[in-house]
Amino acid sequence: TDGIDLNPLHQLNLISKIRNLQGRGPLLRLFGVQVLMTLAFSAYTTIVVLWYVDRLGVSETTAGLLLVAVGFFLIFNELVTVRLAEKRLGDFRTLLLGLLVMPAGFIAVRFPTTIAWFLPASFLLNVGMALTLPSLQTLITNGADERQEGEVQGINTSLAAVSATGAPVFAGAIYASGGGELALPVIAAVAAAAAVLLIASAPVITGVAPRACRQDHLEHGPVHSLAMHCGGGQRSFGLRLWGGQQVDDSQS
Repeated sequence: TDGIDLNPLHQLNLISKIRNLQGRGPLLRLFGVQVLMTLAFSAYTTIVVLWYVDRLGVSETTAGLLLVAVGFFLIFNELVTVRLAEKRLGDFRTLLLGLLVMPAGFIAVRFPTTIAWFLPASFLLNVGMALTLPSLQTLITNGADERQEGEVQGINTSLAAVSATGAPVFAGAIYASGGGELALPVIAAVAAAAAVLLIASAPVITGVAPRACRQDHLEHGPVHSLAMHCGGGQRSFGLRLWGGQQVDDSQS
């Protein structure tokens, strides 16, 4: 056990763990998006059944059936919508699209008074939620140093758990103050804040090299270059030395 810290209190110190991360700048921004997104999602799930009953006037049984319908929406969106979006847009733009759709969905479910109108609004919200979850996890994984991938995922999970733990208190207090008419716009604002953070961080986040890339040093006579292989493709970048002189020779 030499060199292994067995103190459980040290293992719970998220700040210390984050400080030890390689390339933590982009990861901090993605962690922030995760915290805000989880807060919005968990706050909504806290009040949604209350909103079904108060706004739509349905019974508890009907509220349960509505949750089943939402579950089918999620299955469809993860099997169809998410795959199409990631194929055409990539992970970053898929996440951004989801974070833009989520606030619109939270606002949309505030107004219907019948199930017929509520279901399309709920589907819109579900699209936003489905688009964000896998794309954010992929970006966090790709932004992590390969040796710290497990620790990065652990930090992300811990931050999400903290956010989800506080969400019921947050949502319950707002709902008690103004019902869904107040709670849903506030939750929409939280989701919008996540979108703003992602947009503001785009230059940093999109510059993160994928974790799966490997670096190869290529030597061709007096020329030394550094190549990065990602997936099936190759990115050559950075450093080419000719007679001791550094030349910027970036290409994709």
